[in-house]
Amino acid sequence: FPSHDIAGGFESTALSPKAAGMGGTIAGKALDGCAVFYNPGSITFLSKNYFNAGVSVIIPKTAYLGNTGKTELLSEKKYLPFNFYGVYKIKELTSIGLSINSPFGIGSEWDKNWSGRYIVQKSKFSTINIQPTIAYKINELWSFGVGPVIMMGRMQQEKSVPVENASGEST
Repeated sequence: FPSHDIAGGFESTALSPKAAGMGGTIAGKALDGCAVFYNPGSITFLSKNYFNAGVSVIIPKTAYLGNTGKTELLSEKKYLPFNFYGVYKIKELTSIGLSINSPFGIGSEWDKNWSGRYIVQKSKFSTINIQPTIAYKINELWSFGVGPVIMMGRMQQEKSVPVENASGEST
């Protein structure tokens, strides 16, 4: 399985295998249906209709070295960012497109008694992005696309609360 490391990010770069393979530089050229997300105006330059769909598996791994010198590991969870892109040529100069994907999301869950439990115990952030688009080709060099971006998100964060007993010890 291919893997790469990211530090502190929650953006999914797995929204298109072609875009990921090109290092995110795909915005400059329409190659397939993912253009509706990366550069909506460029969908008029596609020579045919496209429908792309995919899902990726992300398994974050993190280790924490606390002041006790003990290494603590993040619980293994799987996250499944998905994508769907559709482009349909209405006329020679006009195309419509639809992008539905999950461009942002990640989470973490630590052991119940880990040393940072009062900072964070569990967190999860996810979004779903819906982007209908219409594009018009002005000439062989210029086109433009317009459409709303409807994004729904959810954030969940849990942490332990220190509670002291009658003798002042944390429980």
